[in-house]
Amino acid sequence: MHLTSEQNAALLACGYQVLPATPWQIWHLSQQRRIFVLGDRSVVVQRHDGFLETYGTLGLLLEQHAEAQALARVAAATSRLPEVQAEVAQAPVPRSEPASSTGGSVTPRNRPAAPHKAVEHQQELAGPCPPATKTRPDSKLVQHRDAAESSAAAESAAALDQAKVDLLAEFESKASALGLSVARVMEDRAAASGHSAPERKRREGEPGRAKYRGPEGQEWSGRGRRPAWIAAHEAAGRNRDEFLVR
Repeated sequence: MHLTSEQNAALLACGYQVLPATPWQIWHLSQQRRIFVLGDRSVVVQRHDGFLETYGTLGLLLEQHAEAQALARVAAATSRLPEVQAEVAQAPVPRSEPASSTGGSVTPRNRPAAPHKAVEHQQELAGPCPPATKTRPDSKLVQHRDAAESSAAAESAAALDQAKVDLLAEFESKASALGLSVARVMEDRAAASGHSAPERKRREGEPGRAKYRGPEGQEWSGRGRRPAWIAAHEAAGRNRDEFLVR
């Protein structure tokens, strides 16, 4: 969401802080729709209580601020109406000159402005009538904010879960390409660090356990991309079931 210089000035006038976004914030808060663009910079908008505004909450705030500014301009213009009316009432009425010797009438000098001109002047000062707007109660703003926060939290949690699934799949794929299983890698890592891996009962089909074992000790969990040794044996006409761990 892009912020204009006018919107930035309005936020500062309302006590909000428009701060440059850090790399950590850009990485973690973009999915939550809390990163804004001001000019060529990425920024966050922070309330006095530390809450970082989202697209939904800030959009509603700016909309209400624009309505309040329009009402204030109308009120300021309307406050001058009594002055204009007084000026019109106090304007001197010019006298008509006597008729000429030919019997015709003489056009009066300094003819005052037609009444409809004064009315147009008043309307110009007051400005166009604003459309009827329904005042939103504070509870509605709170509901919009809560809904936006809940949606952002759900999107963030879903993105994190998907990232975990993708990372695990990539890890298993790389381990399988080397003829290893995830459990084997974790056991070797634990042994290298001096900590024994926790003993667990092996069950057939348990995630992370070796389901296939090759003639040279290669292992594969059966998940992800098939390793090279399985592919080579299948290309030679053998069935992978021959390597099932019994």
